[in-house]
Amino acid sequence: MISSGKEFLRSTNIIRLGSLDEHDAREIISRAFRESEVRMSDECISLILSHTGGNPRLFMSVCWYLYELLRGNEKTITKGHYLTYLPSILSMLGKEWFGSLYYGTPEAERKVLGAFAKYDDGAQVSVVASVL
Repeated sequence: MISSGKEFLRSTNIIRLGSLDEHDAREIISRAFRESEVRMSDECISLILSHTGGNPRLFMSVCWYLYELLRGNEKTITKGHYLTYLPSILSMLGKEWFGSLYYGTPEAERKVLGAFAKYDDGAQVSVVASVL
């Protein structure tokens, strides 16, 4: 049994969750690719970091996906590679992050979501209802 709050605090590791910064992102990639001959350009890291909002899991998912796509053919993963593969990256993320949620919903709800997705700027419920 813990006898005081001070003992509890001394025995507790505090982990702060937050966004990655440029330094953290470069260090993560350096460590992750340490055993590999493939490198990622600083410009590519910066753009991915910007697009992912510094979310560590999202950042690593995108970087790892690019690595898996290019590791046999390229020595350096560039901003151009990232932009070229962005549509397939978004598809992968949609499946990985939201696929089970989407496919776990009833078919009728998926139809409604699909109808809403057709409108880039949003739609009134009455418009979607008329489409359905």
